[in-house]
Order: sequence, then structure tokens, then C-alpha cells
Amino acid sequence: MRLKCFSNLAGADFDRFLTSFSKLQEGVRQAPYRTGLLPFPVWIGFICQPTKFAKEFWIVEDDLGRALGRIGANVSATKADEGAIGFFECDLTTPAGIEAGGKLLEAAESWLKAKGVKTAYGPMNFNTWFPYRFRTSQNIDKQDLFFGWEPVNPPEYVDIWKSAGYETCELYATKAHGELDAFAAKTKPAYDGALAAGYTFRTVEPIQFLEKDVPVLYEISSQGFKDNFLFEPIPFEVFRALYVPIAGKSDLSLSHIAFDKDGKGVGFFFCYEDQGHLVLKSTAVVPQARGKGISNAVAYLAAEKALKKGVNKYITALVKTGAQSESFAKKGSLLWEHEYTLFSKLL
Repeated sequence: MRLKCFSNLAGADFDRFLTSFSKLQEGVRQAPYRTGLLPFPVWIGFICQPTKFAKEFWIVEDDLGRALGRIGANVSATKADEGAIGFFECDLTTPAGIEAGGKLLEAAESWLKAKGVKTAYGPMNFNTWFPYRFRTSQNIDKQDLFFGWEPVNPPEYVDIWKSAGYETCELYATKAHGELDAFAAKTKPAYDGALAAGYTFRTVEPIQFLEKDVPVLYEISSQGFKDNFLFEPIPFEVFRALYVPIAGKSDLSLSHIAFDKDGKGVGFFFCYEDQGHLVLKSTAVVPQARGKGISNAVAYLAAEKALKKGVNKYITALVKTGAQSESFAKKGSLLWEHEYTLFSKLL
């Protein structure tokens, strides 16, 4: 079993590492945990994109050169004593693959400690703008649903991390509800009140989404999320790249942006339909517009449009336990729930 470190390679070995790392997830994941797998070029981009923070990647190979697992780690861009461990995958079909998972965690931790990091969070690919958390509730025997926008992982990954000493840091939940019509009725007063206060609303621009609306979403997100746990600012170019796969390929008609009297974007709710549900995915409101019912107002607009499409179920997605957004889950009857966990470890 050989551990290979990205920064120590060059030439053909470098190219081989990129290929092994980027194709490993597709190779080791089994059904039903293949939902939402990212394509090969995306992983290449993660490794090769320039960053202002230190990062490193590893793979473990068996004696025949077959990749058994992978991992990545980076130092926080804003706190020198914090770091993230992510990109975790290992082959669960062999004892060697499971053993590789533990060796990869050890390698990432040692590298972070050498960089002065005292607390590691994970799983987290760089920061909270990118995929992070493990799904820790699994009900496969009940034909549970899986979504490409949520963490999808074999439950054994959680066991490997816990065995390595990682403990729960934060909890999150996705909850599905019935009675979208009742949800719309409860949020309509907020919409009416926001209109009376001079706010206006429109759907995101389907044709010029990247050029017209992504800059607005970036400004709102940068202000609206800045107090969130583990928030780190990212350059506009990176933020825009997050939306490139969505542009022109997704129905954005359920997503809305709110504007104040001066035409400045002050809030949004990114929503869409998935497997017969209205997904209330991401919402942000700038500090000066909070307390005005903006999130409820844009949620109402999404609900009204979804109801006209015959959808009467909705999902509050990836909500941190204790966050204000949990209030959306109290407006309808609970159908099912997925739980996710972010882990941490003192190094």
C-alpha cells in the first residue's frame, strides 16, 4: 500500500495522479450512493485551480497501482489555526480499501498540524461554498430518496471518521413537508407587506443568468452569509464558476430576487422542483433588509408557481440546526427528514 502526495509528483506521475484522483469516486461508489457524482473535469479543477490558501491532496494505491482511496486538506483562508479535510473516498469492497481511509485521514492531519492547524473540520471540500458534511441518516430499506444537491455518502465513511476520533461539530437537516398550499397561505402576508413597503421581485434571468443575476447573487450572498459558521469570502470568479453547471440547464423559474426602492438586490431564494417537491435550497438577505419578511416573500412566490405546476410538497434543504431558516419547516406537515453532520477534531 503506497501513499502518494500531489505536490511531490511531476510529469507522467503528476498526470496519473490527476486521473486516479478524479476518477476514483466514480470507480468506488456503489448504488445507491452514486447520486450527484461530479464529472471528471470538476475534480481536476478542484486540484489545479489557484487558491490563496495552502492545499494538498493524497491517494493510496495497492501494490498493483490501483487507487484505493483519496483525500484533500487545506488551511482556512481566514483562520491560520483552522483547516478542512475533504474529497474523501475509499474502496469499501476490500479490507485494504477501508484501511486506506484511516491512513488518508492520518496523512491529512499530519500535514495540517505541520502547517500550524489546531482544529480540522470535515468532510469539507475547501470551505462551505463547496460540498461538505456527511449524511448521517440512512433508510435504504425504506427506499429513501437521494438528491444530487445534498451530501450522499456510504454510511461506512462516517464510521471511519468516528473511529479516527472525529466528533459532531454541527448538525443540519433536510425536511420534506406536505401542504404547500398551506405554506403559501402562511407566507403571503409577508409578500403583501414587502410589496407595500416598496420592495419588488422578479424571477432570475434564464437567458442572461451568468451575466445579469450572478453578480447580484454574489453581492447578496457575500453580505447575507458573512456571519454564518465557518464562512470564508471567495472571489467572484469562483462564485460564478459554481453556477456555470446550472446556467442554461436548469429551470430557474421558481427562484426569485428581491430589490429595494432603489433597485438594489437585497435578498433571494434559490428554489427548484425535484422529484415532485419544491426545494427551498438557499436564501440570503442583506443585513439592512432583515426583519422585513423578504425570505418569506420570495418563498411565497416560489410556492405559488409550484402549486400551479401541480406540486404540493416542499423541502427545506440543508438547514443548520438552530438557524432562522428552520422556521420554514414549521409551516407544513413533516413527511420525512434527512440528517447531516459536520465533524471536527482537535489536532
